[in-house]
Amino acid sequence: MKGKKVLTVVFATTKHIPANEVTVSCEESLSSKRPIRGKYTNQEWQYRISLPSDADKATLCFHVNEDIPMEQNPIVVSYNKWIFESKDSQKVKFTDQDISFPGYKKRYLHAVENLLNEETDFSRRYVPSNLDTDQEYDVIVIGSGMGGGILADQLSDFGLSVLVLEAGSVHFPSHIGNSPIPASETDVRKSVAYDNAPGSVLKKDVHLNLGGRSIYWSSVIPRMNDWDLEHWDKDIVVYLKKGGYRKAEKLFRMRTEYNSYEKVLRGRIREILPEYKVEHLPRSYHQEMSWITERRGNSDERPTGWFSTAALLLNSVSFPDKKTGGENITINLNHLVTGLEWDGRKVTGVICQDLINHKERIYRGKVVVLAAGATESPCIALRSKLNDKSDKIGRGLTDHQDAKLDFEIPRKSLSITSIDQAKIFLLPNPDVGNDNKFSCELALNHRFWEPRYDDDDLYEESLGDDDAPIKSTIKFLFPKPLNESNWIKLGEPRPIVNVEPMQNHPSEEQANELKEKVLNFLGVASSEVAKPLKYREESETYHTGGSLRIGEHGKGVVDKHLKFHEYDNLYCCDLSIFPHIPTANPSLTLGALALRLAEDIKGLVGT
Repeated sequence: MKGKKVLTVVFATTKHIPANEVTVSCEESLSSKRPIRGKYTNQEWQYRISLPSDADKATLCFHVNEDIPMEQNPIVVSYNKWIFESKDSQKVKFTDQDISFPGYKKRYLHAVENLLNEETDFSRRYVPSNLDTDQEYDVIVIGSGMGGGILADQLSDFGLSVLVLEAGSVHFPSHIGNSPIPASETDVRKSVAYDNAPGSVLKKDVHLNLGGRSIYWSSVIPRMNDWDLEHWDKDIVVYLKKGGYRKAEKLFRMRTEYNSYEKVLRGRIREILPEYKVEHLPRSYHQEMSWITERRGNSDERPTGWFSTAALLLNSVSFPDKKTGGENITINLNHLVTGLEWDGRKVTGVICQDLINHKERIYRGKVVVLAAGATESPCIALRSKLNDKSDKIGRGLTDHQDAKLDFEIPRKSLSITSIDQAKIFLLPNPDVGNDNKFSCELALNHRFWEPRYDDDDLYEESLGDDDAPIKSTIKFLFPKPLNESNWIKLGEPRPIVNVEPMQNHPSEEQANELKEKVLNFLGVASSEVAKPLKYREESETYHTGGSLRIGEHGKGVVDKHLKFHEYDNLYCCDLSIFPHIPTANPSLTLGALALRLAEDIKGLVGT
């Protein structure tokens, strides 16, 4: 930035870790003379400090937990000791040998990196907490993501009193795609809550915030295919096919009308690929012209945005006077659940760390639902030493395999122009003998799915040079059975996961054949057509599940109603319960199961 330089300060420490917070102050800082908050990641506190362009030194003082200064005198770092990253950006690093603090009362050590805990005016106004531990709720839901958020909202609509416990705070009131900021990897707030065992390849990111990962997802909502449903309980399959999926699609606002370019393109692809079903890629998108979301009112109304449980829950709690259940729901942000109390077959309490007031609290509910995610929910179960005849808690943590190729369509191609875009879904058609078990997603000109542009100048700039090739992607997804060698276990200071690399290349010949046909049709250069698909070896937490699987007593942790076999009032509603990792993005299926569980709990608790 003109007139400024940026100093990156790094404090590498394994002693002063979250929930303890280390801040730094700098006398020369342009932004603040008070302690500056950083983030803890990769066992380092990192801070960015704006300095005058002519600054030749920085006077630094570290504090822990806001008011305890370091034992050393302020450190003066001269210009010639800085490490240059660029012309206007420098870096200086310290370790535990350089910085120490006098004795202080340590906070609960959760060691979760990059976890933002804050109480703001917004959260105090719109997400008021209830710290009364004497109150008994009908239902306590642990986690506010896709499963927990939908479940809590539905239960409150039924008239049940619901407490939602969320470890993080409010990052965005809705989906990041609804915001006028770049939706890039650097803008997604990822927390590191576990360590990989040697050889393990699970990417270390979970999203601890109101709405969980639902504020970051890509809004893709396909149903499971028949080959996926073969691995699920028959009663669940009947529910999904006979209305469950339809209810979830209505909740997610499945888009039903697409642009004319895509409609024509789908017809042309069907002609060259009769052995495939060519459909629009089902997405959650609030927009007009959709028969699912049509509502009374101004015909020119244009509701836009992607679904998130942050928006769903904030809608509920912000309108408590409406007849929508808002008065029945309480959300306690910054509450990290560490365990469950239980007696016999009943869970009697939920143990939390209040990360704002730094106090342990125990809340009570008639029914408790784990919805903290496929890595966090099994850890809560393990810390609680829950009974489990199957011995499957934390085992089977699995992602599905995918393969993709990024390619460019030349402008001379007659298949697309610079202002056209499409997301198309190709599925094998068994009616004509195609028994392949994979799905294919084709995203053409995908820059249109970048941030929302309210600034027309920025939007025009994003379109780029009219002569530039059009960037696109073809991606294949494959189902995967649970890998019994994968697990998550408790460890210090964080849990440890073991997820083996995915070294198999399912349906490689058939997928490459389809890729070549599609790319040739689009007029892609032969050199790019010849490139093989890149199969992924690393797993990602986004679609990973199976760590609290559905199964019969002795074979699974929860039953077909998502209830823990060994307990009468404990359920799970996140990807942990998946008995098999489907081809499809799992969000729609999880949403449908959350709606079903809400009905079950309503019948159990009553109103």
